Amino acid sequence: MALLLSLLAALAAFSCCPGGSLGCNLPPDDVPLSRENFQLLDQMRTSAFFCQEDRKNFRFPGEMLQGSLSQKAQAMSVLKEMLWQTFLLFCTEQSSAAWNQTLLKELQAGLYSQWEELRGCLVEETGEEDSALSVERPTQAVKRYFTGIRLYLKGKKHSDCAWKVVTVEVTRPFSLPIWKEKLSMKDGDLGSPR
Repeated sequence: MALLLSLLAALAAFSCCPGGSLGCNLPPDDVPLSRENFQLLDQMRTSAFFCQEDRKNFRFPGEMLQGSLSQKAQAMSVLKEMLWQTFLLFCTEQSSAAWNQTLLKELQAGLYSQWEELRGCLVEETGEEDSALSVERPTQAVKRYFTGIRLYLKGKKHSDCAWKVVTVEVTRPFSLPIWKEKLSMKDGDLGSPR
């Protein structure tokens, strides 16, 4: 917990100083997770070949999100929650024990930085940090998904295999085509119904 608080304090100090900004800077091609964060997660996940019995379907609510997110701001708000939940997952004491500290700190800083950028995009898009654009249900579904991941880790006693499975899992939702479609929507688009 002390690690999380010190990291948040340092990042908060950086973001409120003249050098930090909340401007909108989505990754290129409307990719929801920056290339740097994907690369860090890829470096962290070593082969899970010997962890086949630990694999689990965490049931990311992609279909529900596809039907629920009709505005770009809604997609950005849900994506912001996904980044935050991923950041929190890798800020636990158990994750500190499981990973190379240099890679872990880079990932934490990268996820937080991307979350801050997305927060700035939401302010630009809606004029407020968290818009009330019917995102409560999709955001709650994302929180339940990450709660399931935390319970899985706890049930597996935060084993190396469990962390390998989770590291593979958390990249999957960011790779779904829903984000390219939803984040590239223009104002007034309703998206493609399914």
